[in-house]
Amino acid sequence: MANAICAWSRDVSKPGGASGAPMRRFAICLGCEIEHARDMVYADGLDLANPLQFEPIGISCRICPRQNCHQRSVPPVDRPILIPRDRSGPLPYTFD
Repeated sequence: MANAICAWSRDVSKPGGASGAPMRRFAICLGCEIEHARDMVYADGLDLANPLQFEPIGISCRICPRQNCHQRSVPPVDRPILIPRDRSGPLPYTFD
């Protein structure tokens, strides 16, 4: 979903299932392709022709090619991680 809009998102927490197991946390996002966004009530009032109006989303950080995403939770699996000493930006690392 490279040209998608995230219309609604939230997190859900559930017990780990066993005594002392860590809490399981999930992120849920309802999204759609931009060309269908006008049919969703959540897009009312958004300028859908302006790409700066929304943040691109993908299916998984593990396969996303975007370098400077401030929402990235993990590095991609198919690229080596580089950690330069003078790195500044939304992530403490970069990748090829």
